[in-house]
This record gives sequence, C-alpha cells and structure tokens, in this order.
Amino acid sequence: MNKYLLQFFLGGMIIVSLAHFSNSSSPIIASIIYALPTLFLSSAFFISEKENLINFSYQGSLMLFSSIAYAVSYGYLLNYYSKTTTTFLAFIPWAMVALIVQKLLI
Repeated sequence: MNKYLLQFFLGGMIIVSLAHFSNSSSPIIASIIYALPTLFLSSAFFISEKENLINFSYQGSLMLFSSIAYAVSYGYLLNYYSKTTTTFLAFIPWAMVALIVQKLLI
C-alpha cells in the first residue's frame, strides 16, 4: 500500500507544479517540467522485473508519438474551438497514433 501512496504523491506533485508554473509563473518552466521524464521515472521505479522494465521503456518511448500528436492537435484546434471541445477533439489524433504504435509493437 505504501508504494501506491508514494506514486500518488509523486503524480500529484508533478500536476501541482505544472499548474503553478503555467498559471502564476512561467509557461516556459511548465513546458520544461512537462518535458522531463518524471512520469517515466516515477513509473519505472516501481517496476521490479528487468524484462518488464525494458518493454515498458520501449513501448513508452513509442507512445510519446501519441502524446506529441495530442499536444500539436490541441494547440491547433484551440484556435477554432473552446478549451473543452479542444480537449476532447485532440483525443482523435492521439487515439489514431496510439493504435498505429500498438500495431507496430505487436
């Protein structure tokens, strides 16, 4: 149970720091925090088997393409739609890229 609390606090700290820097300080600092491999490191820390960690790192690196597709789509769509609509519409290219990546992994 303790490992789940640690994961929860690590994830919460990342989200809080992103929100703080993007809203009250500097969006540049928030984008740097966003680009850090913090989610990968906090997840990889709790994977115990070496083979699973290798698979996780390989698959995670390929899934970054879907995150890039989401971020680029979000920035583009925000010029035309509201924040809420953009949030949902940006999942379409994310899902398409994620499906392509998953097909490559099989």
